[in-house]
Amino acid sequence: MRTSTPNSWSSRATDPRVLVILMIALVVLAAASVAYAVDFTPDTPPGTRANPLPDTTYGAPYGPNGPIRIRADGTNAQTQFFIEQDPPDTYNPPLGTRLPYGLELVRIAQDEARIQGTVTESVPAGAEYAEITFVVGVTGDANTPPGSGTYSGRGYLIRVYRAPLTVTVNNTSRAYGAANPELTYTVSGLRNGDTAAQVLQGALATTANASSPVGTYNITQGALALTAYGAARYALTFIPGTLSVTPASLTVRANDATRRVGAPNPAFSVSYSGFVNGEDESVLGGTLQITTPADTTSPAGTYPIIPSGLTSTNYAITFENGTLTVTNQDVPQISWPTPAAITYGTPLSASQLNATASFNGQPVAGTFTYTPAAGTVLAVGTQNLQVLFTPSDTVNFAPVTANTTITVNRAPLTVTANNARRRVGEPNPPLSATFSGFVNNEGPSVLGGTLSFTTPAMVDSPEGSYPIVPAGLVSNNYTITYVNGTLTVTDFRLYLPIVRR
Repeated sequence: MRTSTPNSWSSRATDPRVLVILMIALVVLAAASVAYAVDFTPDTPPGTRANPLPDTTYGAPYGPNGPIRIRADGTNAQTQFFIEQDPPDTYNPPLGTRLPYGLELVRIAQDEARIQGTVTESVPAGAEYAEITFVVGVTGDANTPPGSGTYSGRGYLIRVYRAPLTVTVNNTSRAYGAANPELTYTVSGLRNGDTAAQVLQGALATTANASSPVGTYNITQGALALTAYGAARYALTFIPGTLSVTPASLTVRANDATRRVGAPNPAFSVSYSGFVNGEDESVLGGTLQITTPADTTSPAGTYPIIPSGLTSTNYAITFENGTLTVTNQDVPQISWPTPAAITYGTPLSASQLNATASFNGQPVAGTFTYTPAAGTVLAVGTQNLQVLFTPSDTVNFAPVTANTTITVNRAPLTVTANNARRRVGEPNPPLSATFSGFVNNEGPSVLGGTLSFTTPAMVDSPEGSYPIVPAGLVSNNYTITYVNGTLTVTDFRLYLPIVRR
């Protein structure tokens, strides 16, 4: 903020603002006899420009070090301090003390007044600043009643700039394959009780999506901008942030197995839990290795099945051992065809949980226990299913487990912008949407991202219909389709019926 102190009327300057001030002052002097000398208090530092007062900003208490103090020499109890923005050629001062932008002239002693206040008005659209030119004067003494036309005055100028407003993005993170979290920011510099919702609109942006590999991504300003209200009052500074994509958790578990004493180990396998983006083990590096200390000479008992060897940048891999059961009993064979893909929200049923047991081609009676159980709703992706078969004949047959996988596809979700209406010249009303397609009693809270709306309708847009375009939401479990709404701008007038008695 620049500060300076006015020089005398006789000063010459090249600043065009000085010419405006001098013209006002000359009109004042030509219209009245000078009775007083008006000047700043001595403790105000001298300036280099003629009569500009310190600049200020929207929402700021006026003056860099407190109110601006003005003193008039030769005053008495009848002296009146006043402000006039546009003095006429024939001047009879109205003794006003108010300036626009929330400023006023307050008398604090017989010979002293000050300009003070907090700027409450906006800077005109398209202008760098608002400029106030005015005259501070005094009138009245023992022989001259107030308002008689005898006064002394001096012209001044104040520039009002937009207040600085800083938007700082809050850094955030998520796992690989997950929906982006809500991108948020912190606002500093709000004044006069303004809120972020009043002065800002639109949403932040990032190039990261669910398929983006592990790494750091910029969070940019995107569509975030000042509203018309905010643009007239604030100068925006944007400080970007980062979204960190961290490895997703992936569990590789060796599937349990069973064999007879003396038989070779069966072909071991593993189950994966945690793949995202429709991926499978083909995206992993390294070589899967599965070992066990059991061999053909091992006696009946249980032995660990140990997986290892896989690597990944996008997944943090946890290996879990399985169990090899070596038994003297016969081991039934489990037949479990890979189930057809299902849509998110479909509970598991006999259509997917339909394993059978046999030995030497003959069915074996027993009980099947499934994990996850019937009725479970699985998340989107490739999911593991496991069954434990417990034979009814526990003397001749051993319990045995089996595994398979199922693909769960995203469910369709429609987000429809609700229609809205407003009058010409009014700001757009709050916009909303209706959701169709949620399953499992879910609602909008399970979605990621931030629901945003755009429309070409501005405050000064003429009558007509304008699209309301929703966007911004993401989900791992839903495929989102957006449907536009309509904003109707009308110049309707409300007429109330006349009630006659």
